[in-house]
Amino acid sequence: MKSKSFILNDVSGGARGKPPPLRKRRPQAILSPEELERYKNLYTFTKTRVEGHLSGRHKSPFQGSSSDFADYSEYTPGQDISRIDWRVYGRTRRLYLRRFEEETDMAVYIVVDVSASMAYGGAGRMPKYLHAARLAAAIAYLAVRQRDKVALGLVDEQLLSYTRTGGSRLHLQTLLRQLESVPPSRGTSLAKSLENCAEVFRRRGRLVLISDFHDEVDGVLDALSQFSHRGFEIQLFHLLDADELNLPKSAAVEFIDMESNERVRADIDDIRKLYVERVKSVIHRLGDEAVRRQMNYQLLEPHRPLHSGLEAYLNAGNRKSAHF
Repeated sequence: MKSKSFILNDVSGGARGKPPPLRKRRPQAILSPEELERYKNLYTFTKTRVEGHLSGRHKSPFQGSSSDFADYSEYTPGQDISRIDWRVYGRTRRLYLRRFEEETDMAVYIVVDVSASMAYGGAGRMPKYLHAARLAAAIAYLAVRQRDKVALGLVDEQLLSYTRTGGSRLHLQTLLRQLESVPPSRGTSLAKSLENCAEVFRRRGRLVLISDFHDEVDGVLDALSQFSHRGFEIQLFHLLDADELNLPKSAAVEFIDMESNERVRADIDDIRKLYVERVKSVIHRLGDEAVRRQMNYQLLEPHRPLHSGLEAYLNAGNRKSAHF
């Protein structure tokens, strides 16, 4: 069953009359290039080594002649003596060859959900889409700094816009403008959108999907599997507002579907237990299926989605899933 995202309006239990109109939010800036500079030293503080991902020096099965040392192999007659490590010979009196890793860049495809449900943000909080856009911008910035190529896809009922891979600061600014230019406004069809993405994501790389996943979970996972079969590494970021996780403390509330404008009034205390169980069920299913299908899944912390998202992104190679 497809889940929905609602705006919550407090209403009096006995009040009658026309429901208040949905408030339109003013566009907000994402992250300026200056703000992105805050993350330039993030690697210094990560405790684990990032292998095969953001480093810009991604390990290859092919041995090359770059400056990155891989390991030693014992010398046998007929091999190239120029690669003998004479310092090791001086210590061990045995001949060893230095082996190196070929350096290659990586294509990072960032896909951001811009459906209407992403416009939701609880009282006093920024909308989910702004959180998603900031995370996308920060990941793109880190990748560009490490000489990777980054592409951006914005999706709702289909692939709404696509910016091809690039690795310059000018390209990064183009991505920021694109993230700022598309306000969430339409319905959701992640499965169809991912089918569209498969047609334009030519080069194998890393697919990063940031969404509230208010869609049919099985269809989304099946659409993602085609990328797994092509050798993509897949990182799923599940972004929910605090209201969507637990429901706010209130009495009579009006739920408004942000994509169909359908309205339902209910007493939150009467539905809270069932609602929380349903939300946790979706989270567990996404996390468990991600592990089974060799994808990385992360439920973002509502109070600090940017921090938890970047931490999960950098450490994706060390854990496959994190959820309730």
